[in-house]
Amino acid sequence: MTEHASTLKGFGGISREEGADLGTLSAVYFDPENKTVSSFSFRSRRHGSGDYFVPVSEVQLVGRDVILVSTMEARTKVEAKIKPPGMRLNELQGRWVTGMDGKHLGTLVDIDFSQTDWKITELTFADGRHLKVEADEIVIGDEILVPKEYASRLGPAPEGKKGLIERAFGKEFFENTRNALKRTSRRDKAKNEKGKEEESE
Repeated sequence: MTEHASTLKGFGGISREEGADLGTLSAVYFDPENKTVSSFSFRSRRHGSGDYFVPVSEVQLVGRDVILVSTMEARTKVEAKIKPPGMRLNELQGRWVTGMDGKHLGTLVDIDFSQTDWKITELTFADGRHLKVEADEIVIGDEILVPKEYASRLGPAPEGKKGLIERAFGKEFFENTRNALKRTSRRDKAKNEKGKEEESE
């Protein structure tokens, strides 16, 4: 089973051992080296208010509305010197996805992952297209690099799959956000092309 990372924001966290409320999910973190989900962070107003993160090794189930965690002891308070491992989804949103032949494929807006092994399985672009990926074949850096043959895998977004932005704020807000990412992508692309022209002169 795969999950759309952005749709999880706002899910409740429950500890299985104590049956305690961990708060609401505030962010999903990804390990750029292993291309997996690394941790989830929760915002709590009970049991010690603040932000806490839980490594995926302690997550037992991502359900329809809740995330089940082994125990309250699995959480670590987020502080100035203690940060969740990995990169937040919103740090990755807006990055270019580029083929290893240099061809720009799209601008990242969301990521799907498998609950079985937490690996990235699919990338969703600002224009609504999606790209199924093998986690071991992609590189996450300033841009996300994929094998050049992945260009033939691009397809339209699956029906009925709504990310957090559309679910929480409605279609119009989602479209405005997506269009802003598109404009940024076009500006970056134009700037990049102008830079290449100046270098060749």
